Amino acid sequence: MTTTHVALLRAVNVGGLTVHMERLRELAADLGWGEVATHLASGNLLLATDDSATVVAQSLAEALRRQFGRAVPVLIRTPGELADVLERAGPAFPHAAAGRVHVAFLDHDPGHADDRLGDFAPDEHVHLGRELALHYPDGQARTKLTTAVIERRLGVVATIRGLRTIEGILARSGVPR
Repeated sequence: MTTTHVALLRAVNVGGLTVHMERLRELAADLGWGEVATHLASGNLLLATDDSATVVAQSLAEALRRQFGRAVPVLIRTPGELADVLERAGPAFPHAAAGRVHVAFLDHDPGHADDRLGDFAPDEHVHLGRELALHYPDGQARTKLTTAVIERRLGVVATIRGLRTIEGILARSGVPR
């Protein structure tokens, strides 16, 4: 059965590795996936395939490693999972401006994440299973609750997207919000 997957690449075009979205689409097509599209230039890839999420993540990560000579972590969600995350992340911080709420996508549920992360006031976090809802009232550029801190403290691979980016990916996928 063909499934639409959303591949979220970690640290491309912001972390020292430039991946042109046209090349990313070509890599996905070369792997035999259909309905390939990207959203923004930050490593958001939509594709349709019969492959499982695990196979998509592994195949794309390997193709990126071969192409660029370094590891690029790939996290996979379906559009339905992204819609669910939006339903849970936004209300986690009812006092926050939408542009200041982000989601850290994790490769697995680390359990007890809120306790293990600690306090980063004024920034806030809420554990949502395989995601963390994040509120950066002073902006993501000023936070101490970075991707690297989340990964180190929780023992996960993580990548962060803003709510507006997630909404854009969903719109691109055809899944209504």
